[in-house]
This record gives sequence, C-alpha cells and structure tokens, in this order.
Amino acid sequence: TSGSGVPLALDEGDSYDNLINGGYINTDDPSASSLYVKITPGQSMEQYATDTERALTLAWIEQGALNN
Repeated sequence: TSGSGVPLALDEGDSYDNLINGGYINTDDPSASSLYVKITPGQSMEQYATDTERALTLAWIEQGALNN
C-alpha cells in the first residue's frame, strides 16, 4: 500500500493496477494523489519528473486516470 516503504512495482502490465489499487491515485482530488505529490517540487521524487511530465500526470488523473 501507499507509504508502506515497499517500492511501487511499475513493470509493464502491472503498473496501472498497482497505481490504482495501491492508493496512489485520487480522482476525487487529483492534486492530492500520492503519485502526483511525490513528484512535485520539494518532494522526494521531484528529480524524476519535468514540469511537463508533472502537468501531464496531473491532467491524466484529472481526466479519470484511465488505463490508456
């Protein structure tokens, strides 16, 4: 689960289910999604996402985090 200290498995074929079922996505409050928060400036994973990637991630969550 989110925050358990266990790395999130993002292997092809598993990543979507792990993000959704692991509590990393909050479509009711997209900017509070753990996935998005972790990549925002000042957070632990900031260096792994550009501003463009952050915007795309937030837009994806806002649009319902579809498996596309």
